[in-house]
Amino acid sequence: MTDHQKVERDAAAMVNDEGGFPEQQQQPPGLTAEMTPVPDHGEESWVGNNRLEGLKALITGGDSGIGRAVAIAFAREGCDVAINYLEAERPDAEETKRWVEQAGRKCVLVPADLTQESAARGMVHDATAQLGGLDILVNNAGYQWARREEGLASVTTEQMDRVFKTNLYALFWVTQEAMCHLHFIENMHRHFTNRMAVSMNRDGLVAFVDALCRGGEADVFGQQHSEVAARQLGDRLREEAIQRFSESRELLARAKQILSSYCRATLREQVNDAMGAEVLGEVYGRRAGLYLWGVSFRSLPADQAAHGRDFVVHLELGPTAWVALNRGQWKAAGIADPDYTRIFILAEGSDKAVQSEVSLNDLIEGLATDDYRLRDEIIRLLLLATPPPEAV
Repeated sequence: MTDHQKVERDAAAMVNDEGGFPEQQQQPPGLTAEMTPVPDHGEESWVGNNRLEGLKALITGGDSGIGRAVAIAFAREGCDVAINYLEAERPDAEETKRWVEQAGRKCVLVPADLTQESAARGMVHDATAQLGGLDILVNNAGYQWARREEGLASVTTEQMDRVFKTNLYALFWVTQEAMCHLHFIENMHRHFTNRMAVSMNRDGLVAFVDALCRGGEADVFGQQHSEVAARQLGDRLREEAIQRFSESRELLARAKQILSSYCRATLREQVNDAMGAEVLGEVYGRRAGLYLWGVSFRSLPADQAAHGRDFVVHLELGPTAWVALNRGQWKAAGIADPDYTRIFILAEGSDKAVQSEVSLNDLIEGLATDDYRLRDEIIRLLLLATPPPEAV
């Protein structure tokens, strides 16, 4: 039986003799368990493929309906979930939580009335704190009611307030608070520009759509003039990327200058004194066509003659460290989950490397003369990289 035939069969099983669902109404907010038939949220059908592995999502109105279906799908794709709901909907929320946890993911319950600004904003911070971060926001909560009999004339200001505050105001309040945790360019880089979709085949296009949606830019697909929307999207991404790239290079240049001065004034003497020999020579900042964000110690003449190498160790930052660990001779160093906010120390003439405890922030804020972390890490690396003497 095909999927289409299964859908037809299941739909036929849910209708009454007249061909429709039983007539039913609930006063909002209502509960799923009281519906006939109970809606299908993908509980038994959705199969995940870890497409959201390690991410954290907040779903408003996540207790039932579309919100529950999204929560279940996200969880089966590897995403931890926070669901917002009204306190009266707690039974539905608990059921959604059960399905999320059954998928092996964390589920955080954050009840709040989104028509109240302080509650809506506070809910975002509560969800982020309990999840340990936030990558995805799904503004799903909504309110509507049928006025088939009463008509427009009987609509009250209180009813209008509830509609607009739930369906419009809350979107801004929740999104504004989430923006300090969500960054479009980081999400684009993490979920699309990771070389998984370099060629624009079908999978690449699907990945692009997915990245835009998770990056908070899904609304561009709803704009009538696609060329204009595409240019606006590109301009936003380009402007932010240019600004951040420029600022990042300035930071790296400053860090390299500080590291070079520290190596000359303090670190070389620390290492040589501790080793009881002149091990590290001249401090050298290398360039090779592209800027290299790091500092190296040259070998002394005796070391050059003995080992045939021009350098002893390299202290490298961010991008340069990444190239060395992923494409250079230190690819086999085996550093698990490298933290590129830290300094990396590489031993020349071997594949040995260590990730320092010293971060870029530590370096820029200033290392004290009695801070021996880099000294100890260099010595440990040199001893590790030096082959034992041959037995006589």
